[in-house]
Amino acid sequence: MPVLEARIIERGGDEVNGRSRLRGSRWTFSVAAMLLVVLFAACSRQSQADRLLEEARVEVKRGRLPQALSLLERVTREYPGTEAARRAEEDARLYRGLLEAARLDPLRRARDVMVQTAREIEAAHARGGAWPESLGPGVADPWQRPLIYERTPAGYRLVCLGADGTPGGEPDLVIVNGHFTEDPLGGNP
Repeated sequence: MPVLEARIIERGGDEVNGRSRLRGSRWTFSVAAMLLVVLFAACSRQSQADRLLEEARVEVKRGRLPQALSLLERVTREYPGTEAARRAEEDARLYRGLLEAARLDPLRRARDVMVQTAREIEAAHARGGAWPESLGPGVADPWQRPLIYERTPAGYRLVCLGADGTPGGEPDLVIVNGHFTEDPLGGNP
């Protein structure tokens, strides 16, 4: 009886369930290519966010804080979760504070001028027993307008018309007899 020879065919090491080595290589290449595309997109996204962040910083150096804030807000809105978005949020908080301080600075300076002028009026009254007839020359608000001073039957009124320079505008500052008040211009204390 003849002996039947059985041949055992060896499978390739990468062959699983009928896939050849070539098919496995294609799959690996496809996965690697997809990962590279995702990585490139993430890097590109980060670099775009970094570019906008740098543009914002250039605007700050030019003294254009509102434009810088606009760019920073764009970074946080369009690139959430990136390092650039985190830095943009921090910078925006700082620049908003600076803008608010710049907006309020003339008002603060106006209050300081008003307080100093009222002290001088009070000191003149203490020295001479009467309220001064007028303010000395050069007493002006931060907008380079003279303060309004008037003697009243009960003392004096000192007024700064604020940034807009009009009575009743925003914000008018009024001191009556040494105290800030909301007394309208022309009213008697």
